[in-house]
Amino acid sequence: MVGLVDGTTEFFKFILVLILFNLTAASICLCIGIIFKEVGVASLLSSLVMLFSMLFGGLLLNKESIPDYLAWLKDLSFFNYAFEALIVNEVVYLQLKEEKYGLLIDVPGATILSTFGFDASAYWSDVAKLNIMFCAFIVLSFICLQLFVKERR
Repeated sequence: MVGLVDGTTEFFKFILVLILFNLTAASICLCIGIIFKEVGVASLLSSLVMLFSMLFGGLLLNKESIPDYLAWLKDLSFFNYAFEALIVNEVVYLQLKEEKYGLLIDVPGATILSTFGFDASAYWSDVAKLNIMFCAFIVLSFICLQLFVKERR
């Protein structure tokens, strides 16, 4: 209905990224909630982590315009991996055709992606990185739960 790529494979790839993105965000917030006992502090830090991740995710800022000394921060952003995977899923097979001044201009989707700093072949690597981040934060949450939380009876 909104004009996304129509295909069963693309739909399930889209859903896979959304599920992994939500699981990663939830695991990060869970880990922060376990480490910091005060609800206000945990809520504030979770919001700051989400805002930081969103800033370097490519939604609000072109990744190519980030200075070199800050470029490594986009590798910490799970928004970056999810957004890149979603946009590659939708745009990689797109062909833009426009006629200007009597010339037919044909722009492939990979060119559009590279213009904004995305890698057209990065879908599965982004999915793997989201999965790794999710698993790492779940394991870290479990370790912190065992170390910091004591059961009361």
